[in-house]
Amino acid sequence: MIRIILKKIRDIGDYSRGFTLIEVLIVVSIMALLSGCLIVYTRGSENQIKILKDKAAFLNAIYRARSLSLRTLQSVPPECGYGIYILNEREYSLWRDTATKADCADANKAYDSPAEQVEQIFKLAPGLKFFNLGASDAMKSILFIPPDPTVVLEPEIVSGETVKIRIGTLDETSISEIKVNKYGQIETGIGY
Repeated sequence: MIRIILKKIRDIGDYSRGFTLIEVLIVVSIMALLSGCLIVYTRGSENQIKILKDKAAFLNAIYRARSLSLRTLQSVPPECGYGIYILNEREYSLWRDTATKADCADANKAYDSPAEQVEQIFKLAPGLKFFNLGASDAMKSILFIPPDPTVVLEPEIVSGETVKIRIGTLDETSISEIKVNKYGQIETGIGY
């Protein structure tokens, strides 16, 4: 028994034997497979992080518009509301609804480009875009009118329904959704 153990120890210390070609090929193929899985996982994670980051920035812009509408500063022209308007599939703006009368009676409660005052324009990260902009349930604009604030959505919806904002990758492999109801309540969906 001791003789067999000593022989095995000698064989382990003998480096002249090396590995067979089959063993080397198996180890290399397993390493290649694991590396490939890691690269695919990293790409998907990177896209999800970009989507979550831009989704958070979009939500922050909506909350900022609501917050600005609650302030009671007097300005000329009068501040009749603040909103978010989706300009195209890659950009959106924070804008201020204005009017000529101090009581905002002539405010149109809609984004009409050169007449409104754009506070800031935001761009989505490269590789991301808004989806379904022309759909009947896709939000084009949200406006918060002080002092309540009253919420005006485009397209208009009835109570109990929501409009959606979908942000995702250009190849549509990852999309995340935000829902807004008639009262300005925001529900963030999980990506699919």
